[in-house]
Amino acid sequence: MFLVYINYKFEAYRLFISAASVDKYKNYCLAQAAHAMWGCCINETIAIDYSEPKSRLVNQLHETLHLLGVDDCYDPEDNCDPKSSCNDSKCVMRYGSSSAGVCSSVIEQIQKKFL
Repeated sequence: MFLVYINYKFEAYRLFISAASVDKYKNYCLAQAAHAMWGCCINETIAIDYSEPKSRLVNQLHETLHLLGVDDCYDPEDNCDPKSSCNDSKCVMRYGSSSAGVCSSVIEQIQKKFL
């Protein structure tokens, strides 16, 4: 397991935890959100990655974007189908994505937060 503290714009600290896939963090996240098969982010403050090694880097990017205030590009209440605002089928914020690409919605959210 490793921990990373992130502080941007001196607003607040963020915590990123990368843990084994059979860990208490995974059980906690799945209890909060049954669709969180690879990781979760809690209140843009704590991100937890417990994905398998083959998808770890992409999932860490996904959870880090949550720490920066980016929303998912899928609806967990609608079979995790992509949102209409996501215009890139390879967007890392889509459910189950194996790509590190981002859609224009993700870019806009980051620009609004930091520019």
